[in-house]
Amino acid sequence: MFKRWLYPELRGFRLAHNRNAALRRAIQSSRATKAWMRLLFLVCALTLFAQFVWPGFNSLWYDRLGNTLLLCAFGSLSLPFFPACRREVRAHLRLELLQLRRCPDCFYDLRATELPRCPECGLALSGVTPGDAETR
Repeated sequence: MFKRWLYPELRGFRLAHNRNAALRRAIQSSRATKAWMRLLFLVCALTLFAQFVWPGFNSLWYDRLGNTLLLCAFGSLSLPFFPACRREVRAHLRLELLQLRRCPDCFYDLRATELPRCPECGLALSGVTPGDAETR
């Protein structure tokens, strides 16, 4: 549900399995996403470490709040990474749309035009040649 809101470029892929495959490729190629996932894993590991190893951790506040407060505290450390992840994934999706000869802004089919701009919205199409779609 939130995929189309977070990544509006997904509307440019007509079939659902193409959308899902493009999003999967974009997420897997994103260095920021990999760093964010590692940080989230570290948050979970710190929570478990604090619960079972840290002496005196099971105090009165922990008995009342449990892991919720700890996960929120450590999890908030990973929030600054999310915009960078989203930016990288969107850039990858836009590049993939350009390679498929579709405008990343209005999703106009550009296979029949050789213009350096999209005839529909006027977006400058730089660095992509018509043969790029066939090489993929």
